Amino acid sequence: MNLRSTSIADVVRLGSVVLFSAGLFTMIGCGGGSSSSGDGGGTMITVSVSPSTVNVALGAQTQFKATVTGTSNTAVTWEVNGVTGGSGSTGTISSSGNYTAPATVPSSTVTVTAVSQADTAVSGSATVTFPSIAVSVSPTTVTVAFGAQSQFTATVSGTSNMAVTWQVNGVTGGSSATGTISASGDYTAPATVPSSSVTVTAVSQADTSVSGSASVRFALNNTKTLHVNMGPDNVYGPNGLFTDVMICVPRTSSCQDISNVLVDTGSYGLRLLSSEVTLTLPETTQSGNVLQECVSFADGAYTWGPVATADIQMAGEKASAVPIQLISASEINGPSSCTSGTRGTNANTVQALGANGILGVGPFQQDCGAGCAGSSPRAQYYTCPNSVCAPATVALTSQLQNPVWLFTQDNNGVLISLPSVPASGALTVSGSMIFGIGTTSNNALGSAQLYTTDGCGNISTTFNGTTYSDTSTSCLGGTFFDTGSQGLYILDATTLNVPECPKHIPFYCPASTMNFTATNTGMNGTSAQVSFSIANADTIFGSNNAVLNNLAGANVGNSGSFDWGLPFFLGHNVFVGIEEQNSPTGVAGPYWAF
Repeated sequence: MNLRSTSIADVVRLGSVVLFSAGLFTMIGCGGGSSSSGDGGGTMITVSVSPSTVNVALGAQTQFKATVTGTSNTAVTWEVNGVTGGSGSTGTISSSGNYTAPATVPSSTVTVTAVSQADTAVSGSATVTFPSIAVSVSPTTVTVAFGAQSQFTATVSGTSNMAVTWQVNGVTGGSSATGTISASGDYTAPATVPSSSVTVTAVSQADTSVSGSASVRFALNNTKTLHVNMGPDNVYGPNGLFTDVMICVPRTSSCQDISNVLVDTGSYGLRLLSSEVTLTLPETTQSGNVLQECVSFADGAYTWGPVATADIQMAGEKASAVPIQLISASEINGPSSCTSGTRGTNANTVQALGANGILGVGPFQQDCGAGCAGSSPRAQYYTCPNSVCAPATVALTSQLQNPVWLFTQDNNGVLISLPSVPASGALTVSGSMIFGIGTTSNNALGSAQLYTTDGCGNISTTFNGTTYSDTSTSCLGGTFFDTGSQGLYILDATTLNVPECPKHIPFYCPASTMNFTATNTGMNGTSAQVSFSIANADTIFGSNNAVLNNLAGANVGNSGSFDWGLPFFLGHNVFVGIEEQNSPTGVAGPYWAF
């Protein structure tokens, strides 16, 4: 560059640099990704690197090129994050600019720099980024027989390092309790039902924060046989839905099968007559006092007795360490704060209960929930220091549990499937309680419509232009579905214009069978008509049939509601979706579907 002669007072501006000189000058240039310097003869040296930004898979290679101008010496020294030749943690680079990415994601930004050997103050640079690593496992769900094997495959993207570490429930290589897995992804199922759900995970060795997973199901029998009859010694009466339940001392093989347990979609948890239990089960205590429970039922009876812990097994499904109630065989009544709202019937015998126990599989997880877990608990759970009983605050996990939601699989609800019967009834029928909804081929929703519920498990029913819904915090009103109710308990005789029976109050006794329709509507807006019939109860009781699809009565004490009892379930597949457990459609319970 030629410059005219200047005086010392002259100011020459070159780019962004101010020069004061009588003939000598220094020039410094600025540019992104490169720097420059004069070579003493007035020529500016620059270095640029291309590409200026590059995305490289872990372990892969890419070629950089340095362009040097302003000097005949075009040699450069390659660095990665200031280290000549790079390092294993940020990647290495050869003298010719061939960059090899590290095997794992670096902890800092990576910059490749070419430093001019003609002037080490001059350099150019490029930024290296790395693609996001992803891991997927296939199959995503697998059903395995106990002791059998299944092969999993991991697909890793975003890195050339395809290695993964296989885990089962967070344990590398798994365990005998949940199953083991080899370094190549070959899973071996445990010999017995695990106490928790099982997940197989492949963790990227390139980035241990990235993983993919799959669910393991076991080839369990998820179907429990049900029988509709009159119960033990015919003391329950018609439309009793019964099964047997196996209980065990927790974590032992000391077990007992209890027969004639009433299946009840209107309650929650397992309650057994202590007189029918021969095992010694551990009782639950609070502050050194045995936790007791007093529960009243719609028929005016109540149960009183301690809370104990047992493993529960039905078909091939198992729930471990479940709080249950042992209904006391003594004649000691429950506290007045519990029994005052009942007829005072202590259902502590087979004759009084009509069964050896009650299995509550309704749409909630616990039998009391938040109402018993707060600082001012409702009168349901008690401790009785010095024989003085007072309501107790009980954590959700210590309350009686719907055992289904504690299964390791098939735990989002149940399907009650019973055959239809003629209007004249049947001596007895058998059906199924299938665990899980949409978890296997035998419990798919199919064409069933899903009705979400309110916080009481109720929906609404419209009959003769009037909608009956739950409008109070006491859960009175509305509609629910209850296998533990012998009949359809619907409104009252005046509203229906149907007379009650003279012999069997509060059942209805029309002169001839009457047919009705009503419309059920869920909280989600799902709505459909349902048809039902009401026969003369005095007449059909005389048939000695245990299964009656047209038995109905007044809903005593709750006349503004519909209790679709056992007759509704005859000829229907009715699904009970448990709260906070997802349905196949993604809708979480509580819900009913039919």
